[in-house]
Formats: sequence, structure tokens, C-alpha cells
Amino acid sequence: MSTRKLILTALVCGLAILLAGGIQLVLLAKSTSTATVLRQGASAPVGGAVITVSSSAATADAQSVTVRLDAGSTAIADAGEGWALLRGGELRPRVDVPAGAALADCAGRPIAANASLTCLLAFAPGDGTAIVSYSRGGEQSQWTLAA
Repeated sequence: MSTRKLILTALVCGLAILLAGGIQLVLLAKSTSTATVLRQGASAPVGGAVITVSSSAATADAQSVTVRLDAGSTAIADAGEGWALLRGGELRPRVDVPAGAALADCAGRPIAANASLTCLLAFAPGDGTAIVSYSRGGEQSQWTLAA
């Protein structure tokens, strides 16, 4: 193959790459994906269930969050799975529910189809605004916890 043909082929490939990049930028500009952060006490449908973050309390030992899970037509195998807490820009790990808590830990608690459960989550303490999220079935909702 001659040098001229190689240069021409390289130019055509470069133009194809530029065109594909331009199309991708237009598609990204049209995307309107936004995350809605709910207030504590609000309910949201997530993966076929209705989830409510009822209350929260921060102590020196833990950030406790009371949640209600209303399973839809599909049972929930473990009410404690799918939860995360972001506080001060860091994901906080789960910890044991404080001794003497009025509610049981969500971890390992199944929920039958069309049933509900109110339980407690506990995360490591931290500083800053706390946002708890729940993910299930490819969907996610987030709640800002009261200070």
C-alpha cells in the first residue's frame, strides 16, 4: 500500500472518530438524569416496595435510622440489604444496633410479599450532612436525615 493511501485512510478514521465523539456529546447534553433527595419521613417506591425513612438519631456511637419497608407483590429476602449512609462525603459502614433499642435490627429480617416491617439500621458515626440511600431492583432513593 502506498504512503498516500495510508495517510488518506488515517484521515478518514480520524474524521469518523471526531464524528462519533460529536454525536456522543450531543446525546450527553440531552440527558436529563437528576437525583432527587427526599426529606426524612417521606416515602418512595423502590424496586417494587415502598420505603419510608421515619426517623433518625445520632449519638457518639452510631447513626441510627428507623425505616419502614412495605413489600409489594415480591418478598424481600433481607430488609437490611441495599442500605448505605453517606456522611461528610464518606460512606459509613454498618455497625450493630445499640443495645436496648426499641426496634430490632433490619439485617437478616425477611419480609413476605404484601407485608411490612419497621426496623432499625445503624451506621458508624461521622460529621456532616447524613444521606441514607436504599437500592433494590435497579432503582434507588435517597433521604436527607434530620440533624
